[in-house]
Amino acid sequence: MGRLYLVALFHFRKTRRALEHEITIPDVPAPDELKDEIENREVLLKKLNIDSKDMPMFLRQREIEMRPVEIQDYFEPKRMPPFKNTWIRPKGKLPSDQTIQQAFLLYISDMGLLAAANNSVGVNFLTKNLQNASLDHAIWFHKKLDLNDWFLYSIDSPITRNARGFSRGSIFAKNGELVASCAQEGLIRLWPEKK
Repeated sequence: MGRLYLVALFHFRKTRRALEHEITIPDVPAPDELKDEIENREVLLKKLNIDSKDMPMFLRQREIEMRPVEIQDYFEPKRMPPFKNTWIRPKGKLPSDQTIQQAFLLYISDMGLLAAANNSVGVNFLTKNLQNASLDHAIWFHKKLDLNDWFLYSIDSPITRNARGFSRGSIFAKNGELVASCAQEGLIRLWPEKK
């Protein structure tokens, strides 16, 4: 069995005025114009005449509310553009402590990166014989966080090749400020079906 390695780098710096630049938030619908992820999944199950009791993990409630901009059909996957935009907010209130805010965002940042890479090749987490795994993950915090309101997680995947998918994420506050960035390489392997 392979070994798992963790490299954690903590960068302490003073805030200084310097040259500045940041990308702008994508032009996507606001969260109040979108359905919750679970609502979208319930609609899909109803359309396919699948009893929700048969898919408990598919409708599992989370500690966050997610409102995806791009909707996908998990049961009939097809190639889609290699990006995802999702509005996210916690269910409940997070303490203002930046260590907790950063830990929460680090946890959330792992959701969706591989999905953007999967979009490019027409698979998703329900695809039979698909093996997905995060291989590495990095996050950079650019500004003080307040994740108690909606934030937009905008992900793109520039390449999927050699059973690997590479994705980048930009996390924007609702006011449009870029507060964090992340990157991940993941395993995307489709095993042959057993006879």
